[in-house]
Amino acid sequence: MDSQSITTHAAVEEHYWWFVGRRAVIRRLASRYFPTNDRRILDWGCGAGGNYQLLTHFGSVLGVDSSEVSIDFCKSRNITNVQKISSIDDLHVTEQFDLLTNFDVLEHLEDDEYFLQGAHRVLKPDGYILITVPAYMFLWSQLDDILGHVRRYSRRQLIQKVEKCGFTVLRASYFITILSPLFILVRLVQRRKKEAAKLEDLVVPLPAPINRIFSFLVALEAVLIKWVNLPFGTSIILLGKRNTL
Repeated sequence: MDSQSITTHAAVEEHYWWFVGRRAVIRRLASRYFPTNDRRILDWGCGAGGNYQLLTHFGSVLGVDSSEVSIDFCKSRNITNVQKISSIDDLHVTEQFDLLTNFDVLEHLEDDEYFLQGAHRVLKPDGYILITVPAYMFLWSQLDDILGHVRRYSRRQLIQKVEKCGFTVLRASYFITILSPLFILVRLVQRRKKEAAKLEDLVVPLPAPINRIFSFLVALEAVLIKWVNLPFGTSIILLGKRNTL
């Protein structure tokens, strides 16, 4: 993302329903598998730090991002345990991590399998990877171009890639299920637009009560996802465990 898009992203991630809902899904699933807070966590692609406080409930967090603008946003939020690193090859660790998180970052990478193989290297033998990605290539729109996406995924595609790179998939669920018809309609309308747009033009503003209702609906999904996988939705969350060699 360019610096303007990063700024817009940082401005809305505290309150906008999509980010609030995603954090609810992450929190519920993580709380089932990680009941204690003693893990070393690597948040790869931490952005402006919107997920940092959530992750601290499960352990100590090192945030990594390739953008200097994102790192500066983190520091402005008193998140100091962050590093600017562009490639996982450049991450040199003296102690491997218990958990690597990758929230809506994998779709930005030209070689996602290479990153997943690198993630395998920096995790402990019993380490985990927790990923979220956007779903369905048919939903590709101008927003994907602005955000710098390379692809969107199906659940099957994501599972196959993660397993190929040395992980056992424990959970893989779609989310944003209840709101998916509305979400899909908005994306299809946006795809018809020909004029260039900025990220702020494509974030649909909502009255506060509607924003809270949407956040609540995704939070309901999060309760279900803690125990079962949802069959469709516009995003995917996956939890994998590192295979031992």
